[in-house]
Amino acid sequence: MNRKLFLLNGLAIQAVVANHASGWGITAMFWWAHRYLPVESPNFDQLGSDECNRKYKELYGTLFNSATLAFYWKKFELEPGKPRFQAEERDSAAYWSASKDPKNETHWRRPAAEPVIAFCESKGIRMHGHPIIWGNRRWHHPEWLFEKFCPADEKAKIQKLGKEGLAKLTPAQIAEQIPVYRSTEGAAESLRAAVAAVNDGTVVTIYPEGTITRDPAAWPMSGRTGAVRVALASGKPLIPVMQWGPQAVLWPYTKRPRLFPRKTIQVRVGKAMDLSAYEGKPLTEELLHAATDELMDTLTAMMSEVRGELPSTPRIDVHSLSKPKTNYKRLDS
Repeated sequence: MNRKLFLLNGLAIQAVVANHASGWGITAMFWWAHRYLPVESPNFDQLGSDECNRKYKELYGTLFNSATLAFYWKKFELEPGKPRFQAEERDSAAYWSASKDPKNETHWRRPAAEPVIAFCESKGIRMHGHPIIWGNRRWHHPEWLFEKFCPADEKAKIQKLGKEGLAKLTPAQIAEQIPVYRSTEGAAESLRAAVAAVNDGTVVTIYPEGTITRDPAAWPMSGRTGAVRVALASGKPLIPVMQWGPQAVLWPYTKRPRLFPRKTIQVRVGKAMDLSAYEGKPLTEELLHAATDELMDTLTAMMSEVRGELPSTPRIDVHSLSKPKTNYKRLDS
């Protein structure tokens, strides 16, 4: 490929791969033109002018001899039963050149299949297949699939659930979720689905803090009362589980993993909590918080045993937290 390496006394030194037999490629017709042309993440025939489109294709065909054809189902079949093999008017260079806001077009950076295949064949570029669906709702399965196969009552639950991460789930994964009715009155009522699942014999995992710890040393914070509520309402055992080690791979709210040297992940499963002192009593906020404090004390003690140390600062109150500072962006932003 053609890349600037360094500057020496005002002279730009470049390395050019003129010919090679090894496979050198990227996702077909994506990503690279913004390195050489004044555009951002362009796509096939979407650079705004015939000249830019021509230069992009010429550059791609010169630099690469291998390509992965990325056609995600969500954009490949915008309407049921109408896959976008052949180019339509909305795939033409004229359409994109006339578009005032191309990035907000439904099929931005998702061309029809046949034109890209024909281009790769004309340049002798080896083509590879690509998964047509993965499971990320943002990119992969079409909206009409969700609308068609997700029952109305489940959609209502999803709306009440309200967690941003739900948009990442497939319909099959959604069917396995236990909705949390945050808008209903009465905290015990908000977990009725979890109580029903436990009574049916399902093992339900609840993260008592409801978020990733914000403690600078990664100690547990105070907990929310959901886990204790389910245990007391169902009469089922509450098993504390603690892990230590994942933070060495990826620290909370960061995005750069540290894979080497290899890390040790430790998981501890404790004995069932003794909640007999709280059984048979009205589930008041005072009672629930007291039982939850015992749960968090147990989890902290389990972590102290693994770490060989005790917390040196007071426990953070999870209810006092502001939104975390993170480099991640919302899926719908």
